[in-house]
Amino acid sequence: MEDIGVFRKPLEFGLYNQYLPWIIENVAEILSQKEDREEEFQKVLVQMQNEIRDSHLNSLKRRVQMKEDKRLDIIRKQIEKEENKRKRKEEKIRQAELKRIQDIKDKIQAKIFTKNELRQQLNALIISDIDNFERQSLFGK
Repeated sequence: MEDIGVFRKPLEFGLYNQYLPWIIENVAEILSQKEDREEEFQKVLVQMQNEIRDSHLNSLKRRVQMKEDKRLDIIRKQIEKEENKRKRKEEKIRQAELKRIQDIKDKIQAKIFTKNELRQQLNALIISDIDNFERQSLFGK
């Protein structure tokens, strides 16, 4: 009977039937809570890593975009500079052409004035011929 537990002490019996199962149950519950907390911690950790990674990626994208914007701005400024240089050259050419045209106009105007004087003299000659008054020829005869 001793082997089946009839003559056991009540303290020993309480230890095996109540206290040890209670301890095992509490330890199991604490381990379960620990696992739950570790899972939550892992979720928070993964979420933080993802947010840091996303933030870093966004920062890199902004940096790349900023470099690209700078590169495009430099190209745009070079194009504007070349365009301004081309416009200045064209303006110089246009001004030179306008001066050349004005010089030609001045020469033509001067010739017109000399021809106008010649025309007036020819008109006077024609008129004098009508009057039967002979004058010296303008053409050297």
